[in-house]
Formats: sequence, structure tokens, C-alpha cells
Amino acid sequence: PDRGLNLITCENWTHPGDVLRQALTAALPLEATDFFRERCGVAESTVYRGCIEPTAAQQALDPLAVQGTDYWQLQVDGDHLCQPFPAVPGIVPITGFQTALERKLFTYSALSAVIAYLGAALGFRGLHEAAVDPRVVAVAQNALRESGAALVRRHGHPMAEQEAHAAESLAAFQDPRNPDTLERHGRDPLRK
Repeated sequence: PDRGLNLITCENWTHPGDVLRQALTAALPLEATDFFRERCGVAESTVYRGCIEPTAAQQALDPLAVQGTDYWQLQVDGDHLCQPFPAVPGIVPITGFQTALERKLFTYSALSAVIAYLGAALGFRGLHEAAVDPRVVAVAQNALRESGAALVRRHGHPMAEQEAHAAESLAAFQDPRNPDTLERHGRDPLRK
């Protein structure tokens, strides 16, 4: 009973932590709201790991199967966690979450959009195939330079750090083990 409870949203949406926190608070009886505010954290995260629909063969073996990309870190809004937050491998609580979120959106997510839409226009189906095509790479690198310069101006982190993040993001999409599709990356653009 002295321990807190933390809920971490893993959703590409506008302020999903606030939406969930408000919905939970509204559903609670009035006498429970103070307890909820004191003992329950509701935090957002930056989602980099793709969860991809299984192949027919995988689904035949296990109807609950899902494929995932090889990324094992989850940045979480440390300012909205109930403390003390336990050390959990791969979960990285950070302060100033909006900066990390904007970096993710205008680097990784923007890159995803460039690859998905341009790759589809060029006739590709797989994310990896489009991400290594020189025509797509040229446009993607220009987009990363422009968004990177804006992020550095806005948040003041070193350009070398932003460039490393951009290169890591592009490498993730270019990984030949990545089974993701352009259709999945390009669908539901308003939510993403």
C-alpha cells in the first residue's frame, strides 16, 4: 500500500498521458482522486520499437504472435512518474520529456514518413528496401538535416548529438532484418 503505481503510455498520439490521466481521474469517486494523484503516475514514452503483424506462418504457430524491431530502450517522462521509480532494464526516465518527444517526432517519425511515402511512390513494399534506395536516402538525409537544424536551434543540444540520433534512426530503417512494411508505416498519418 505504500508503493506507487505507474502507468506508461506507449502510443503515438498527442499527450496520451494527459488523456489517460484525465479519463481515470474523471472515472474515480471524488474521495479517491487525491490518492490517485499522490500514488499513481501516468507518463508518456517515446516509441521507437515497431510491432509488426506476424507472417501467416508465424500466426499459424501462435495466434498471438507479433514481430518486433530490435530496439530495447523506452524513454519515459520522468516528471510524471510516481517516485521512487524502480530501475527497470531498458526503461529510461528523463526530465524535459517534451524535448525527447520532439526529437523523436521530427527525426525518427519524420524519417519514417519520408521513407514510407516516397518508397511507396517508387513502388517498394518493404521498409528496408525503400530505406536503402539512393533516391530515398538523398531525400531522407535532406529532411534529417533540416529538422535536425531546427531541433538544435530550439532545444540547444549539440549538432553532433542530433546527427548521431539521425544516423541511428536511418540505420534502424535500413536494417535488413527489419520486416516492416511501407503500408504499416504510412497508414494513419494523423495519429502518428
